[in-house]
Amino acid sequence: MNSLQKIGTIVAALALTSTAVWIVRSMNNSPAFPEQWAVMEVTDGQTMTVRQTDGSQMQVRLCGAQVSYYAGHW
Repeated sequence: MNSLQKIGTIVAALALTSTAVWIVRSMNNSPAFPEQWAVMEVTDGQTMTVRQTDGSQMQVRLCGAQVSYYAGHW
C-alpha cells in the first residue's frame, strides 16, 4: 500500500466516523417533553404544581430527590 492509498484510507475513515457521530447526535432520543411548563407552586422539596402549555395544571413529584422535611433557613 503506497502513501497515497494510506492517506485516502485515513480520510475515508475520518469522514465515516464524523458522519456517524453527526447522525447519532442529530437523533432526538431524549425522554424529555418537548413543551415548556411553568412552575406555579412548590409544595415541598419533591412536589410542585406546574402549568402546562394548554393552561391546565398538574402536580409533579420528583423521584429519587433526597430532601429534608423540616423548616429552616437555607
